[in-house]
Amino acid sequence: MKHEKWLFTNELTAVPFARIKGWVVHTLCLDGWAEFLYAGRTFVMRKNELAVFVTPELVTNLTVSPDLRCVTYCADRKFLDSQLPGNHYGIGGAIDLFNNPVLTLFEEEAAHLLTDLRTIETRLQAPTPSYHYEIVGSLSLTMMLDIFVAHSRQRDVKIESLGAANIASELFRLLNSDLPVTHREPAFYAERLNVSPKYLSDTI
Repeated sequence: MKHEKWLFTNELTAVPFARIKGWVVHTLCLDGWAEFLYAGRTFVMRKNELAVFVTPELVTNLTVSPDLRCVTYCADRKFLDSQLPGNHYGIGGAIDLFNNPVLTLFEEEAAHLLTDLRTIETRLQAPTPSYHYEIVGSLSLTMMLDIFVAHSRQRDVKIESLGAANIASELFRLLNSDLPVTHREPAFYAERLNVSPKYLSDTI
C-alpha cells in the first residue's frame, strides 16, 4: 500500500528503490534470503535479519530466493526524524547502517520487530478518520526504538547529542551524495567539513 509518506509491502522486489530517495526502507526477512549491492558492495540478508536502507536509491542488483518471505516498511525520512526524541542514534546510526545495512536479530528482537511492522501494516490498511498521521508516527517510533536496541547491542553506536548533530548531519549529507562511490577515506570528509579527522571521528 502506497501513501505520500509511507509504503508497506510483503514483496521486496516491489519496492521502487531508485524512486524513493529521501526515504528509509526497513525490511525484516522471515525466510529465505535476498542478495543486493548497496553503495557498490554486496550484502546478503537471511532469516531473522533486518536490512535498513538509509539511502535506498543505492540498492541495485537485487536477487531473491524463491522462498523469500519478508515484510518491508518504507517511510519518508523527514517523517521518521520528526518522531525521534532529541537525543537518539539517528545520524550516527544512519552512518553505521550506510556502511552495513544488515542487522542480525535475536529471536525475541525479530518477534518484536515483526509485531511492530504488522501493527503499522494494519493501521495503514484501515486509517483512522483522525490522528492517523500521529498514530502511524507513534508506531514508527516504537519500531525505530526496537531497532536501536538491536543496533546498539551489535555495534558501537552511541546516542548523539544535539551539539554533535550539526557536524554529523552535514557528514551524512555528503554520504548521501555520489561521493562515497569514489571516496571512502575519513580524511577526505574531514577536509570537506573543515575539521580534523580526529575531531570528526570523536564526533561520530
